Amino acid sequence: MSLVEVESNPKSAPMSFQKKLTFVFSLISFLGLLISTFIASYFSQNLVADSIIKSMHQRIVGLKSTIEVTYQDNLERQKQLIGNWGPQVIAEISSNESLFEKRMVTNQVTGEKQEVTLHKMNWHGQGIENHNLVDQLSKDTGAAVTVLQYSEVGLVRISTSIRKNDGLRATNTFIPKDSEVVKKLEKGETFLGRAQVLGKWYMTAYQPILKEGRLLGAFFMGQYETSYEHIKTFLRSEKILKTGYLYVLDSRGVMQSHPTLEGKSAMDLTDADGFFLNKEVISKKSGQMKYRWEVDSQDKKGKEIVEKMAIFHYFPEMDWYVVASVPMEEVNEPVVSLRNTLYLVSSVMTLFMLITTLLFGRKVNQQMEVIGSEIEQASSVLTQRSSELAHSSDVLSDSAVKQASSLHETVSSLEQIKSMVEVNLDSTQKSEKLSANMKEEAGEGAKVLERLVSSIKNITRSNENMTSSLELNNKELLQIIDVIASINQKTMVINDIVFQTKLLSFNASVEAARAGEHGKGFSIVAEEVGRLAAMSGAAAAEIRKNLEESQAKVKELVEKSQDQVADLVADSKEKINEAASITEVCHKTFQGIITEVSEVFEAVHAIAKASKEQAHGIESITIAMEQIDTGIQQISTVAKQGQVLSANLNDNAGQLHESSNELQKFIKGKNFHKAS
Repeated sequence: MSLVEVESNPKSAPMSFQKKLTFVFSLISFLGLLISTFIASYFSQNLVADSIIKSMHQRIVGLKSTIEVTYQDNLERQKQLIGNWGPQVIAEISSNESLFEKRMVTNQVTGEKQEVTLHKMNWHGQGIENHNLVDQLSKDTGAAVTVLQYSEVGLVRISTSIRKNDGLRATNTFIPKDSEVVKKLEKGETFLGRAQVLGKWYMTAYQPILKEGRLLGAFFMGQYETSYEHIKTFLRSEKILKTGYLYVLDSRGVMQSHPTLEGKSAMDLTDADGFFLNKEVISKKSGQMKYRWEVDSQDKKGKEIVEKMAIFHYFPEMDWYVVASVPMEEVNEPVVSLRNTLYLVSSVMTLFMLITTLLFGRKVNQQMEVIGSEIEQASSVLTQRSSELAHSSDVLSDSAVKQASSLHETVSSLEQIKSMVEVNLDSTQKSEKLSANMKEEAGEGAKVLERLVSSIKNITRSNENMTSSLELNNKELLQIIDVIASINQKTMVINDIVFQTKLLSFNASVEAARAGEHGKGFSIVAEEVGRLAAMSGAAAAEIRKNLEESQAKVKELVEKSQDQVADLVADSKEKINEAASITEVCHKTFQGIITEVSEVFEAVHAIAKASKEQAHGIESITIAMEQIDTGIQQISTVAKQGQVLSANLNDNAGQLHESSNELQKFIKGKNFHKAS
């Protein structure tokens, strides 16, 4: 089979593979670079903006250390100043509360005038109103000095070195009672810190003048804040990017530093959308926000709206809100420059890819022409091999059918054997359960006999204990007999004493009769003694009689009890021994039964185990036969699929030949016709 090239009309010839490849790769490269540039510029815009914002925030926060150092330095200087001079001055100040005068005083915050009553205050015996004290101290220390008197409206300046804007001393002005300075002094504590004096900020020290724990007034020394003026000057000179700037706002909304609004109230200042900027700053204290601001247009002929960003931070030491304001256009300017650079790079890279693809496409085109020729040859070989595959598939299919028939017969026989083994296994399992139950019941019987043997032994021990107790009781009864005999002996002694008493009574009666009248009383006593002796003799005789009878009865009772107990114990031992012998025989018999039942159980268990293994083996054989059957079915299916595949392979070989022609057309962009 060969190919004959036939050129068609050049005007209608399709585009060659080399040109297509160059065009597609160039287009993909251009679109990829364009998308990459867009994504890079989009994300870099946020990164650059965040970097600039972070830098602005750091510049503001960087002022914190400068402000804190300045504040602490001024505070320490005032602390030393008031510590050196305050106690000396206050010690020489006295008050004459008997002398009063009325004055018109002015509130330093609101400018409101009020009338107050003040008493006379002296220093070194002279009136403080001559200002000698404050002028001398101000000259020596370079600080502002004031003596204030406490009144119902607050602290009134009665002598001061501070001058008002008109050059006059700021006497008869007062600090209102709601001031933090007055509240601190009312507690008897010294106030140290930053405070306003007649609208100007001073680093101040107020020490209370006390009399018996009561506040009379205060001694003031302070320094005008020139250091903070230097900081404001620095902030005015700072530029952020091109036109951005820093400004300072206090809690009242007054601009402490601003290019155009310094000293003015800006609390109600709004942006182009009516948003109160400075109220938001004072409310949040620290943070950032975006707003739209109206400015002069570049041609100076009208107004335009510019989007701006403000970053702010609060410094409580001076009650300052430092704000950095910058147009968003200047923040985004580096991003625009980066985007333009990326677009330029994308264009250059697209041109480079166009040239590279053109050179690479030429090489690929040559290789694909060779591949097309090889595909044509492979399609002829594929047609031949598909015929051979069809023949082999037919042979394999016939063999699989025969093996499947034999295998089905074997599987049926195995199913019958498996059913018989399962019946045998079921019976064996039942026998195993019965043997287990017999073994358990025999074990329980043996345990009962063991308990019976134990009980008989306990009875034997109880009888022995009972015998010992009876013998002990008999011994105690014999001791009682001995006691009765001893009592009987004592009774005989009493009889002898009674006899002797009677004899003495008789002799006494004889001697009383001899005495005549003088022996009558003694005769009566002797007669009574004789009568008592007779009564004692009769009682002793009766006791002896009772003791002899009791001794005889107890002795008889002991003898009978010993005989009866001996007979009962002998009979009980004989019966208990007989029961023990019978029980021992039963126990041995049960032990033999248990041994035999255990052997039967083990044998049945071994049969059951063997039956399970036999059933498992048959089941494994059945599964293996089923797997073989499945394999044969799969072989048959594969054989049939091989027949179908060989037919499809033959068709594919024809299609491959046609595709080879189409590939040649695609590569060269010309029409080809098959010739043989």
